Amino acid sequence: MFVPTSERPFFVPFFGDQPFWGRHVHLLGAGTEPIPQKKLTGEKLATAIKDTISNPDIQRKAKDIGEKIRKEDGIGNAVAVIEKIMMTYSRNLVKSG
Repeated sequence: MFVPTSERPFFVPFFGDQPFWGRHVHLLGAGTEPIPQKKLTGEKLATAIKDTISNPDIQRKAKDIGEKIRKEDGIGNAVAVIEKIMMTYSRNLVKSG
């Protein structure tokens, strides 16, 4: 779940692809280093919040990425990829049939 629509993202990943996206956002400079849920403490959470709200670079990068994401046609792109896969699958099925 990667949607840096906030200008102040920080992540506490606990399921599925959240650790991946948390690391990705951090590597892009658009968020603080993710804190795994099992390692979350009040002190770590307070530090993440403080770092997020006091770092203008994180805020700027998160805002820029969020604007780019909002301009994308995510559903349209997903449909195009699925249609391409299905067309390839259908052609291969016909050839082997």
